[in-house]
Amino acid sequence: RNLTLSQGRMDLQGNHLNINTSLLGGITYSGGSWRNVGNITLFGLPTTLTASNASFPFEDVLNGGIRKIQLLGPSPGGSISIKFLEYKGANHDPNFNDTDGTPILYQLYSHFQFSGLTPSAQTVELRLSAADLIVDNVDDLRIVGTGQPAPGSHLPGSDASLLWARRSLTWNELSGMNFTIGAYRDWE
Repeated sequence: RNLTLSQGRMDLQGNHLNINTSLLGGITYSGGSWRNVGNITLFGLPTTLTASNASFPFEDVLNGGIRKIQLLGPSPGGSISIKFLEYKGANHDPNFNDTDGTPILYQLYSHFQFSGLTPSAQTVELRLSAADLIVDNVDDLRIVGTGQPAPGSHLPGSDASLLWARRSLTWNELSGMNFTIGAYRDWE
């Protein structure tokens, strides 16, 4: 019913992880990571998502670091499935602008896909961690699609150690899109 992850690494060897299939529990996260995950599905989303009950720490084996996802704010309930597709490297000339006109000069190849969501026009904050990537300034970070801007609105990056890229968007905008780390400055 309940999954508590406080430290260490779970290697899922390509298998799927289903959390709270009974709808009587949930997830509590305070540290650690998952590696080699096929797909994560959390059933019975809480009505309010926090860093403790809606953090998903995927280890980026090919690029190093933890690509932690957080969803913060109200939830429509139901479930969420997250798939992390790992690809080595980054595009240092993606040649597109974000929705506010800011040129995107860096885009990580590894990206996330969301599915199985309950449709909703409610707004949620999506965070992706760029930890262990070479980042000059947390304010350089953006959440982007692969080769295109992500839906929603850019929010300033936060936390100089976790390096959160942040975006405000609706639950409806999470489906059918790839999400990854981008920046308006290029890094080596």
